[in-house]
Amino acid sequence: MPKNDQNLRYWNADRRVCGVRLFVDQSDSMLWCGACQGKDADHRGGGATCYLLTILLGDVRELIVEAREGVARAVDAGLTTLYWHVGQRIRQDILKQKRAGYGEQIVPTLSAQLEQEFGRGFGEKKLRRMIQFAEAYPDRTIVVSLLRQLGWTHFLRLIPIEDPLKRDFYAEMCRVENWSTRKQRKSAM
Repeated sequence: MPKNDQNLRYWNADRRVCGVRLFVDQSDSMLWCGACQGKDADHRGGGATCYLLTILLGDVRELIVEAREGVARAVDAGLTTLYWHVGQRIRQDILKQKRAGYGEQIVPTLSAQLEQEFGRGFGEKKLRRMIQFAEAYPDRTIVVSLLRQLGWTHFLRLIPIEDPLKRDFYAEMCRVENWSTRKQRKSAM
């Protein structure tokens, strides 16, 4: 444990255990309360409290982070699936898989009605992106398999790629190499 106060910082001034502040060392690896200051003695009797608190805090942090990441992935996958279904439905049922002029007029009308009922997420530009998504990935099973590793933002970068072979290559690179959207943006797409 650090010997001088320069190596210490408050973990969070508003987070307290038994009314004393918690400290962490610079490596964020050790946590102890302000009462024992990392010494063997403890304000509740027993030097193991700070060590146990460190383990407990680490485990609870990990649970919270994992849960948040899982929820975010599930929400993103659900929304991406919804966007594919919306695009597919418009593409198949309204536009008859063609770029018919009368069909194109339906998108702004549909968008206005959806935005009125569900909010900003269904604007005309977004609906057109959903149609492009369904056109770029007409097979639902491919979308479902990619959803495990790719989010909507990944697909937004892949949709404009006109060459299907190139698009599939970059989708596979994102999937296999676990590219973040930042890494995907930096690639030579």
